[in-house]
Amino acid sequence: MLRFSSSASEMNSPIFLYVAIILKEASFHVLVNDASSFPRPYRIMNRSGLSLYYHQEMLSRSLQVSDSSSCLYLAPFQHVDYALEEPIQPAKLLLGVQGGTFSVYNLNQLGVGQDLLYENSHYLSVLHRGAQNDTDATEPYVLEVPRGTRRVVLARKRPGDRAQLWYLSPTGHVFHEGSSPPHEPGEDLEKRFNKRSLVLDLYALPATGVPSSNCVGWLPPIDSRSKSQFLLAALCITTYSRSRTKYQTWRLDANRSLLNDDNFYVQSFRDLDSGDMLEGLAVLAAKPKPRAVELLSNSFYPTNLRAICSRPGTGRLSVTLENESSLGPTKVIRIDEKRAAESQSDRWSDRCGGKDEIELLTLATEPSAYAVEFFANLPMGMGFSVVTPFAEELVYASLLDIQLQFSQTKCTEQFQLSVKWVQIDTQYFGSNWPILIYSDYHTTARSNVEEVQQGNMLEEGTVIDSSKRLVSAILLGYEKQLQSQWDMQIFDNLSLQINKLVIQAEEMLILKLIQFCKQIFAPPTNLLFNLNTQQSKEADQLKSAIMCNTSLPASDLGDAFGMVYMHRIYVKTAPLKLSVQTAKQLIGPDLIDAKRLMPSLMSFADADLSIKPFTGEHQIDSKLAC
Repeated sequence: MLRFSSSASEMNSPIFLYVAIILKEASFHVLVNDASSFPRPYRIMNRSGLSLYYHQEMLSRSLQVSDSSSCLYLAPFQHVDYALEEPIQPAKLLLGVQGGTFSVYNLNQLGVGQDLLYENSHYLSVLHRGAQNDTDATEPYVLEVPRGTRRVVLARKRPGDRAQLWYLSPTGHVFHEGSSPPHEPGEDLEKRFNKRSLVLDLYALPATGVPSSNCVGWLPPIDSRSKSQFLLAALCITTYSRSRTKYQTWRLDANRSLLNDDNFYVQSFRDLDSGDMLEGLAVLAAKPKPRAVELLSNSFYPTNLRAICSRPGTGRLSVTLENESSLGPTKVIRIDEKRAAESQSDRWSDRCGGKDEIELLTLATEPSAYAVEFFANLPMGMGFSVVTPFAEELVYASLLDIQLQFSQTKCTEQFQLSVKWVQIDTQYFGSNWPILIYSDYHTTARSNVEEVQQGNMLEEGTVIDSSKRLVSAILLGYEKQLQSQWDMQIFDNLSLQINKLVIQAEEMLILKLIQFCKQIFAPPTNLLFNLNTQQSKEADQLKSAIMCNTSLPASDLGDAFGMVYMHRIYVKTAPLKLSVQTAKQLIGPDLIDAKRLMPSLMSFADADLSIKPFTGEHQIDSKLAC
């Protein structure tokens, strides 16, 4: 595929050309055609909740991602078709995540590439009973460290404020982002444990008296009974210290309560019924004293806490280059969110709101699984007749035990059909054989099921009686893409399997069926012979208007479907038993055109017809190669 740049062609959008070289007689022919209806060479599929940027990596250009003019951007949960800006340059793509790392990927090498990393901090949201009736509380209350202090208070959530962001380490330490030096995305965890790192800790409250507001913040009165039964402390941030490991290591229990290794639980106050009273409130932690006789307090209770991700995801994106069968020759660069490690998942993700937020966002953003889904099971089957315009019935077809499944999404369509028994009876006057086609029971019994390779489209094994289990006489299935940007029908898979049939063909019946098909698919003729002159003129004008508005000539039926691309096609038939009977009477003038489409026949009976299975990949039905 060739591409002209927009500057060279003086057009706003690039032009794609498809070049095919064929050998015809003794000459090579180079055929060039517009490739706007062809699938693109690549598709970048962003299945994460983050925005990405990408561009082709040139040999003459260093890894500079600051040049916004050369970068293209991809929104979350979106995909884009892509072709190299410079085909003569190496097929390398620079891909990065905003606010994170970037990497260069070789588009000729399938497999898993280097992960993309980004920083993902959390808001620690506290569920307070007093805020449930506050209609003005549009944002949750989160833990915040005011600038210039080390105390932890409650505040309304402000997106992007580093004073409210925390990093939950797999070891259980909670680092405060606003008070810690910036870190590179994906930096080793060991580098965070230094003298400048501030982690969540406890400040012991005095047993008597009121603590200083500069050290703790605002606290409501606590009853004396609670002070005598509980050890009280306020949340704060201090430098990391191994000697205070049991106070600086936290986890979430099954009730979403935050506690440290010394069993201090984060508390909420009972008597605060207004959301405005929570602004700037110090966060209390408590645990029962060794000799406590009460485990419930009249002033506070263990609060629920959620860890809300500042960005959707786990901080790591996986990049995979693969061949997607549903897209034909298109290579897919797939970007997925990677799950957190098990050690971190056990401590935080399984009980915090971060994982839930990701899943809810994915469900709300990604398209639904199936827009349309239809399944039909017809044990008694169905029948239909073929009747000519002259009211002559040719055949009657009986299809028994039908299973049909159809599903359609925004982008794909799947169709699966299984027919257990087929019989087509001859109905026209003067026929010698009463049946044209019928299934052979002897080869569809369970004992001979190995003769026919079964597909994986539908479940087999519908019980006909207590001793036999029939396989499908006809098994048809396809997977197709629904798209409008390419003038091409794209089939991911097309499978047709036919079990053993007995065919008794009469030449006269075949000619009549060919004539019937020509009448169905042929362009409309002037059959309005009963109209007067004025009506005939109006009919001709209407027909001319329709033909003028049709982009394809009516005589070319194949063009109505455009080009057809099949990534994989599989056709298999079991050995057929064929009998042919030539016409005994002269063929009338109405069947002369049909006779020209069929070779000369000879009469024979019970001939075994074996057709080799056909398997093809990347089949393109193009007039370009004719």
